[in-house]
Amino acid sequence: MATAPTRRPESYPDQRRPTKGSRPMAGMIRPHLAETVQVLKEAGRYDLATTMAELGKPRGYLLLQRTDTVSPSPISLTTTKAIKDELREAETEMDKVLDSLADDAYRRVLSGWLPPKWQKPGRGRAGGPPAVLQVQVDSELRQQVQEALPALSKKAGYTVRESNILLTYLCDELGVHRGVEAAMPLLLPLPVRDHFVAARESGTDLNQLVDTGVRRLLDGSWEMPRPARAPKGTRGGETGKLYVDLKDDVRDALHELAPRLSEKFGVRVFPGTIVRVILTDRLGEPAA
Repeated sequence: MATAPTRRPESYPDQRRPTKGSRPMAGMIRPHLAETVQVLKEAGRYDLATTMAELGKPRGYLLLQRTDTVSPSPISLTTTKAIKDELREAETEMDKVLDSLADDAYRRVLSGWLPPKWQKPGRGRAGGPPAVLQVQVDSELRQQVQEALPALSKKAGYTVRESNILLTYLCDELGVHRGVEAAMPLLLPLPVRDHFVAARESGTDLNQLVDTGVRRLLDGSWEMPRPARAPKGTRGGETGKLYVDLKDDVRDALHELAPRLSEKFGVRVFPGTIVRVILTDRLGEPAA
């Protein structure tokens, strides 16, 4: 009896699915999305480019969850131009999506969180001309919150409005100054955050370091080095937030300095970038 062959003859057709280019690995998805955004912009499709840019952010996938079950509900928030601009800047710097944060605000309210009474923005950067900030929220969440507003207002002792919920949460989450006490959050690699926290716990006044650094920048006695590429999400590895309390004039100065430094270095510099560089310059990098 002839021995059965143990391997296929060379002429036997390969039934495996042919490879059509390299398949995207997890680490390649965001660069591919960024390239897609650029291609769409060059083609003049800024509407599609904006959509792809939103999906490319760390929380962007949450926007896809709405399409199967519910439709987004647009809401217009009347605030000041300064607060609107700062929210958009913080959204970009911290790689957040305002729409997703708005959904989070509604979920927190439904879980028992109550926003403090909204205070009218005072003078300084938080004041100024009015502006409208557009966000979209999950329509089902919004309906639940709207139905709960009378009970929430009774519990809080003041009228709770949707705008109060959203603006309070967005400003607090992104550290945007709204005319009352507010801290600036820095999104940092965890070792860097812990290094700064350890310095604070050892008695170093981080707020004063930032205050002094900004004033030295303004009077020319210190020249800020080119910021190292890092944050924005913050590009791999664990991250943490560090909150720094700033005086109004220091915060205003940071917003004036950011565009000038962006032009100087040829990269986007945010107020938080300046604070991070000041602290790193004074406290050094964490031990490896």
